[in-house]
Amino acid sequence: MAGTYVLGETKVRPGAYFNIQKKGTGQQTGTVSGVTAVLFRSDFGPLNTAVELNPDDGFANTFGNAGTTDAIQEAINGGAQTIIACRVGNGGTPATVTLNTAKGEGAVKISASYPGKKAFTVTVREKLTDSSLKECIIYAGVTEFEKVEFTAGAGEAKALAEAFATTKKFKAEVVSGKDQAIVMNVSQNAFTAGTDPQVANEDYSNGFVAIEPYEFNTICVDTEETAVHILMQSFIKRIFNGKVLFAFSIRPLSEEEYNKCKKKHTKYVRNKQFGMKLPEETNTVKFRDALIYTATVEADREKLWDNKKVWESLRNKDLQIMNGLDVIEYCLKAGEKDKIIECIDSLSGFEENIEEVAKN
Repeated sequence: MAGTYVLGETKVRPGAYFNIQKKGTGQQTGTVSGVTAVLFRSDFGPLNTAVELNPDDGFANTFGNAGTTDAIQEAINGGAQTIIACRVGNGGTPATVTLNTAKGEGAVKISASYPGKKAFTVTVREKLTDSSLKECIIYAGVTEFEKVEFTAGAGEAKALAEAFATTKKFKAEVVSGKDQAIVMNVSQNAFTAGTDPQVANEDYSNGFVAIEPYEFNTICVDTEETAVHILMQSFIKRIFNGKVLFAFSIRPLSEEEYNKCKKKHTKYVRNKQFGMKLPEETNTVKFRDALIYTATVEADREKLWDNKKVWESLRNKDLQIMNGLDVIEYCLKAGEKDKIIECIDSLSGFEENIEEVAKN
């Protein structure tokens, strides 16, 4: 891939890279960089609420790792330093479990704070280092998801409910008349599963409203639905006071599509020694333009790069426009292209664990 690099950086995949260094130390006032808003679906976590995370927080602790939470990971892989995460949807039911007394009577009902079908189990046991205390541990699979301590003996039910009152992920309610009950120890008792929220276009609109108070420079949605993309573009235009010149959505590329773009814009010459054509030089400008063109979703490609009215407008400025790649070349700056291609690479599954190879 042709693009820029930062000194000491390991690039995502092989290619030709160049370094641009800034003169001076001044920083433009009021700019936001490295902040990505992500709208996604999951089986746990706050619904239609923006949650600010950083890569070290571990988003799975808040939202789990099901649904389309991989969109958050892809944003992090793409270099985001801050994530404005918003789980979208409506309805659904939370997971629940009832803890009993030794007589089998219900004492405490524990419910997840958020709807979703994420599977949980619960363990209640005496604390190993202090017999005056008990522990209530909730697991997601084999991972400890929540843990509280409460006083053992008479009044355990009330003490357990009060302990959960200080947590965010679960809540507990004492069964009527069981405040003084002793909660029976259990091991890995399964919750009754909840149900996931439904997701409609309106839920993405609610998600946009939730993230609006935050400052971000990139936004990602987990769907290729054209209607959602139109909502997103309208949202971007509104929050930037109509100053957005244009916006478009991109999709992941296959390895075959990467190779096709490169091959089309590589010059081949016949090698007399081997009796075959070998690659001599890749037009990196056209190659980068082709990656962006190919990754642009079809609806936006027709609206922007292949729009004949756009072509005529640029031709009126004495620019040579023959196809959509020419539009990309004249409308996007080199640095803008590089950032877009980094996003394409991230969406396409390239991880930053490949040793850099800098060659044409």
